[in-house]
Amino acid sequence: MKKEQIENLIEAYVELFPHLFLVELRMSPSNAIEVLMDSDKGITIGECKQLSRKIENHAEENEWDISILVSSPGIDYPLRSERQFRKNLNRKLKVQLKTENKPVEGNLVAVEEHQIVLKWKARIPKEIGKGKQTVEMTKEISLEDIDKANVVLSFK
Repeated sequence: MKKEQIENLIEAYVELFPHLFLVELRMSPSNAIEVLMDSDKGITIGECKQLSRKIENHAEENEWDISILVSSPGIDYPLRSERQFRKNLNRKLKVQLKTENKPVEGNLVAVEEHQIVLKWKARIPKEIGKGKQTVEMTKEISLEDIDKANVVLSFK
């Protein structure tokens, strides 16, 4: 069994349902396959089941002994692709950069080619006088500079 064959099956499935996209494909040495799929509008159990059956049928035809799990990545799964960032536009993110120790937290206000833009409010010392002032901060971040990015859950 080859990972490339499974990827081709997934690509063919995604062509039929262009709102879907592959987030990650994992294959273990014991032939356990985990497929994480997402969608621009939310993936359904039926769509996961349909893809799972497609892969299972192909495995049976080729006499592969596999176990398969097709699911969505879940809300706490890190964002990796530009498409995932677009899906989460206007949500609060926590982004750990490869070059900085402290993560950046802010609202995702734009997703441009190979970069994201975060905005947040910060309290900084006043230039003149005592006390602090609230200012709006903006940071453009290249996708390749991101080590890990997660949606910040709010239960307000």
